[in-house]
Amino acid sequence: MAGLLQAQSGIGPITLFDARDLPVRVAGEIKGFDATRYLDRKQVRRTSRTTHLALAAATMALQDAGWMSRRSIHIASRKFGRGVADWIRL
Repeated sequence: MAGLLQAQSGIGPITLFDARDLPVRVAGEIKGFDATRYLDRKQVRRTSRTTHLALAAATMALQDAGWMSRRSIHIASRKFGRGVADWIRL
């Protein structure tokens, strides 16, 4: 969001995986994202980046809507992450 407000592009070389064999090596990436703001470290290790981003987006949407406090969202996201991790182990 800070880059957007400062008119900085989020588009650049792909850095999150090896893109050498792909026809396109440029994409929009979310840089500097800290999943531990939304999940505990153990849950971050057990879940995917996609899950981290989805939980962060849901958390921010609920906060913006004024439906939940930061603490209650954190508790809910940890429970969700734990459930996803359990499902993945099956």
